[in-house]
Amino acid sequence: IGKRAVFFWIFSLHALFSRFVLRANCKSQNTGCFADMKRKMRSGDFFAILLIVVMPLAGIGGAVYFVMSAYSHQRSLIVKEISEIPPFDAEIAGRSLADEMKLPYPVQAPEKIKEDLAKEIDDAVSAMLQKNFNPKDLGAKKMEIFKKYSEAKPGDTVVILAKNVKGEFSGKFYGFDGHLVKIGNMKFRVDDILEDYRYLFDAELADRISREKIAEFESSIQAAKKSAVETLRISLESDIYPKAGYLKPEYAEWISSKDFFDLKLKDEEEKHARERLEKVKEIEGRHKLFGLFRVQYEVSEAVGGASSGTQQEKSLDKE
Repeated sequence: IGKRAVFFWIFSLHALFSRFVLRANCKSQNTGCFADMKRKMRSGDFFAILLIVVMPLAGIGGAVYFVMSAYSHQRSLIVKEISEIPPFDAEIAGRSLADEMKLPYPVQAPEKIKEDLAKEIDDAVSAMLQKNFNPKDLGAKKMEIFKKYSEAKPGDTVVILAKNVKGEFSGKFYGFDGHLVKIGNMKFRVDDILEDYRYLFDAELADRISREKIAEFESSIQAAKKSAVETLRISLESDIYPKAGYLKPEYAEWISSKDFFDLKLKDEEEKHARERLEKVKEIEGRHKLFGLFRVQYEVSEAVGGASSGTQQEKSLDKE
């Protein structure tokens, strides 16, 4: 049809040109044929001119119509295929996720907030510390250490180890006889008394040792308290939080099952939106005008599959 239209247009152009040439010849010969030809050819000229003008316009219009039809067809295919992409179904995804997490659906928020549970654990820890590490009891033990490593006073019964005595020697301390220590019916040089017992007869040494022993005791108590608190907290958290509807993801803090469920469901929705966007891009790539030009369309046209991810798709597309 296109070839015939072009041929007809060229033929009309040739006929009109021939008429103008013939008219010019008659006019130059100054004969009466020019007047007759002018009268006869007027209607034919008009028809030929009309064809010459109308045919290109008709061709242009046909070409535009063809392009618009092709464009509309590709856009219809895009919208149709996008509408066939399954939307994100929060109900189905939620039930599947709840089964995976072994939670009842719909997932409910816990009755107790996290702060209340933390206070409950803190109270239990405080009670344990009061019972096992009572300050009064610890003070009494420190006093025992202080007394044990205090300087002996005359009249006190002491036990020592000395170089010239086999085994422990026990007796009443009577004080010093010059440089000798008088215990029971024996006298000892301070250097002959083993080092671990010399503090009994040296006030400065006794004070230093008692302070060291008390510091060691306090350090051991702090380590024991820390270990006991950690052990008790782990035990209580592992028991109280799960019963109250909380869970602890790897490398994270305790979080309510409902909040964690919502986060996982949001991740699933975002994953679906990314996958949908990839499918949309693939569809757009397959349906280009003449395989070269991108076809524009409104996402809202694809209502069948765009209703549940349109906003996320737009935000992901921007990224």
